[in-house]
Amino acid sequence: MLSENVVDIFSLKIPSSLRQKDYKNIVLSFLPAALTLFFLSLSFFSYIYFQTAYYIFILAGFVFPGMAHGSLDYYLAVKSSAGRLSKKVILSIYIGIILMVITGWYISPALIMFSFLFNAAFHFGETDLIMLNGKKIIPRIFYGISLIAFYFTSHFKEAYNYLKPFGIALPSIISTNEIMISVILFTLIALFIYAYATIQSTLNLLLILLLGIKLPLILAFGIYYIMIHSTNAWSDLRDGLNLSNNSMIKMALPFTFAGVLFIAIAAGIFQKWDSCYNEPVPLILMGLAAITLPHTIAMSYFYRNFTKKDFRK
Repeated sequence: MLSENVVDIFSLKIPSSLRQKDYKNIVLSFLPAALTLFFLSLSFFSYIYFQTAYYIFILAGFVFPGMAHGSLDYYLAVKSSAGRLSKKVILSIYIGIILMVITGWYISPALIMFSFLFNAAFHFGETDLIMLNGKKIIPRIFYGISLIAFYFTSHFKEAYNYLKPFGIALPSIISTNEIMISVILFTLIALFIYAYATIQSTLNLLLILLLGIKLPLILAFGIYYIMIHSTNAWSDLRDGLNLSNNSMIKMALPFTFAGVLFIAIAAGIFQKWDSCYNEPVPLILMGLAAITLPHTIAMSYFYRNFTKKDFRK
C-alpha cells in the first residue's frame, strides 16, 4: 500500500512536529531544493548522467504528480455538480472547452499563448498562496506573473526560442538588464511568499529559483512544477476531499493516460497545421494550454469550496 505521507515529502506543507524541532521533517521539507542542487552538481560532473536524470525526472514527474493531479478534474466536476448535471454533460463541457482552446490556437496563437500564461499565473498563485483562503486575487495573480516572468528573464534565450513560433517576440535586452529584471522579480516573489507562507516555504522556493538559474529552463521550471505545485495540489485534493493516495491514483489513472495521449495527438495536429511548430516544447505547450483552462476552473472551485481555513499550515 502506498504511504499517505509519500506526496507530503515533496510538498511545502510543514507539519506541526517542526515546532518540536523534528529535524528529519525539516530536511524532508527542503528536498525540492536539494534535488535542484543535485542536478546542478551533476551537470558539472557528467553531461550524460545529467541528461539521463533530467529526462527521466521530467517525463516521470510530468505524468505523476503533474498530469495525475489534473486528471481528477472530472471527479471534482461531478462532485461539485451534486447531481445537477449528468456525467455525459460534464464530460461534454470539459471536451468543449478543450476544443475551443485548440481552435483558438489555429485562429490566434499569440492570443492563446498570452491567455495560457495568464491562466497559469493565476493557477500557480492560487495554489502556492492557498493560505489567503480564497481572498486577495490580485496578489495571487501578481505572484504568479512574477514567478513566470522570473523564469523567462533568467532563461531569456530559451524562453525566446520557445515563444517565437507563436509570433511572440520578447524584447531584446542585454545581459545586465536581464540580471536586473531577474533580481527585481526574485525580490517580489520573496516578499509575497514571506508575507503569506512559512519560513521553510520561503527558503525552499527561493533556493529553487536561485539554483535553477544555472539549469535548463524546462528542468528549472519542472522542479517547481512537479515538486512544489503539483505535489501541493495533490496533497490539497487528498486532504480536502478526504481521499487516500491509492484511491486517487485509481481515479486518475485512466484520465492521466488519456491526457498524455491527447497531448501527443494534439502535437501531431498542430504540426500539420503549421510546419513552424516542429519543436517538441512548443507543441507540448499547445497541448497543455488546451487542458489547463478546465483544470484551473475545477481547482479554483475546489479551493473555494472544499478546503479548510487551516489548510497547509
